[in-house]
Amino acid sequence: YAIRNTKNGKMYIGESIDIEQRWKVHQEDLDNGNHHSYKLQSEWDKSKNNQFRFFVLEEFIFPFATKLDSAKLQLILYLQGICLWKMSLKLMKIQ
Repeated sequence: YAIRNTKNGKMYIGESIDIEQRWKVHQEDLDNGNHHSYKLQSEWDKSKNNQFRFFVLEEFIFPFATKLDSAKLQLILYLQGICLWKMSLKLMKIQ
């Protein structure tokens, strides 16, 4: 899923088994001023949340989805020039 600032195009990328619940937690944290992404929190505070959109980027079939699926998606978005607030890719050595 993504939380996108529709004004500047920046996105926070996340993953969850229960996306609706995860979005509620994000919104509560942002509304209360204690979101773990200080950059997202700062932009949320400036806009009073009226310029953000929550949406699903891709759905994976559980339990076959992996962290690598999420990492691939983040890398694709990064390479396409989409700004991300959260970028937690770990490069893995393939033997």
